[in-house]
Amino acid sequence: EYEGDYLHINDTNFAGAKSNLYVQQEVELGIETGKDGATNSLTIKYKNPQKTDGWLNGPFRDWFRVYVPKGSTLLDSSGSEVEIETKEDLGKTVFEGFFILRPEGVHELKLKYKTPAAKKDGRYKLLIQKQPGTDGNHYTVRAGKDEQQFNLKVDKELSF
Repeated sequence: EYEGDYLHINDTNFAGAKSNLYVQQEVELGIETGKDGATNSLTIKYKNPQKTDGWLNGPFRDWFRVYVPKGSTLLDSSGSEVEIETKEDLGKTVFEGFFILRPEGVHELKLKYKTPAAKKDGRYKLLIQKQPGTDGNHYTVRAGKDEQQFNLKVDKELSF
């Protein structure tokens, strides 16, 4: 449980190859706060810069799940090859879908959602939880005029 905004991106490789070893991820999150919560714009850019090798690196068949605060609603999305489903899991709202990233390819996933997370005592708090097994995905988080950039090596709490 967390009192504030929350983000956890979880990717599952449904292919037999180990292409996720080559996939790089850049995440941008824009936060617009309001009195009754916030509107978040999330962009995840997936890149596989390596050529197919017929053994480890093939198509990355990704079933993605984006965990956000319970009660969040999806406003708009692009980049999923199936309709994004909204569910609840582990006390969070989850947006889930699927896409395929090929070797030497780039794929962009965009989600815009309304979250009940709001400022408390004049500050907006956000917890970003790292997926185990990933290492150093690049994040850019903007809230108003504030911006923070970092490589996510461990769970990170931000305050704006």
